[in-house]
Amino acid sequence: MLGCLALFFMVGCGSQSTDPGTTDSGSQQPAEEPTDSGNDSQDKAAENVAYDEEKAKAAYQQSCVGCHGQNLEGGVGPALKGNNLDEKQILEVLENGRGQMPAGLVSGEDAKNLAAWLADQ
Repeated sequence: MLGCLALFFMVGCGSQSTDPGTTDSGSQQPAEEPTDSGNDSQDKAAENVAYDEEKAKAAYQQSCVGCHGQNLEGGVGPALKGNNLDEKQILEVLENGRGQMPAGLVSGEDAKNLAAWLADQ
């Protein structure tokens, strides 16, 4: 959050170019907001699809469901739905294990795909 504010401040304080349609009176004009294309939800959905959901679900069913539950609700292992781990952290757990969970139950591209899917849940 602080980084975003700093970036916003730096961009707002950057060099000004004069717009040919305005006069330069020495005052700064607020930056215009980008227009809404109406496709925000489609754009965000496209950004979030960085995994093959069917393959991720198949890997989960094969290697995870016994401990983490059919609906990611937990069981012997912790609940995975709504966890606070990001994709990179989840991949680290898949590769290295954690607590009672052994390392390498899912590996390679399957682990990356599963981590991306779990981070989205």
